[in-house]
Amino acid sequence: MNIKKIVLIVTFIAIFTCLFWKGVPITKAYTIEELATRAEQLQTKLNQLSNEINSLQDQINQLKADIAKLREEKPVTLVLPETEYACPDIDGDGKVYVEDLDIIGRTLNTCEGSSSYNPKADFDKDGCVTNTDYNFLSKYWYKNDSDIPQCKGVVIKPPVSEESYACPDIDGDGKVYVGDLDIIGRALNACEGSSSYNPKADFDGDGCVTNTDYNFLSKYWYKNDSDIPQCKGGTTLRDIEKMIASIAEAISQITAGLEKLQKR
Repeated sequence: MNIKKIVLIVTFIAIFTCLFWKGVPITKAYTIEELATRAEQLQTKLNQLSNEINSLQDQINQLKADIAKLREEKPVTLVLPETEYACPDIDGDGKVYVEDLDIIGRTLNTCEGSSSYNPKADFDKDGCVTNTDYNFLSKYWYKNDSDIPQCKGVVIKPPVSEESYACPDIDGDGKVYVGDLDIIGRALNACEGSSSYNPKADFDGDGCVTNTDYNFLSKYWYKNDSDIPQCKGGTTLRDIEKMIASIAEAISQITAGLEKLQKR
């Protein structure tokens, strides 16, 4: 090995030791033997650190294996007795009928975390809407709440007159059109508690977006808000746009007036 290489190696070791060695920075010249000793000490520490890293990696691998094993095992599900099931009258109209069937049909085979999951249709409260829930609803098909044990004590919402319905112009653009149809289509048969539920599409305010709401929107399809009794007195986006345009025009006139005064 020539002298230049030795000098380079010694210089590198000196810089490395100064930067990473715990202790007092280099303030004197060290012999090659001293530097070599310190380099060996650093190498020992690196080896120890490497062993610790390998140990941690082994622990991580073991954790992954344990997690995979848990996933393979079937979770223990507590079966709720039917007496503790929720009332199958999902829309709360006092009877198990078509609306309830539509709602559970749209959420069937979904679980918590899914945008289609509807907790009101999960009668056995196991976190998923399954055939168990569907069969329970079918058992009380066309029954009044008063004839269903699980519905006793449930407050039935009184029917709301159409005059009290909310304005069907959901997007507030001044007209019942495609935008409103899209919105109610995505929320149809969803109830409070579901991520798909949209209170603006629940015109009758019964807590669920049903065919009643859809039919009400259809009744005023392509109508302007001014022709819909439930929309009169409400502020639409077009109204706001007109207000903004009016304000902008007023500002423009005031600015023009000020400019004229400054020129005088």
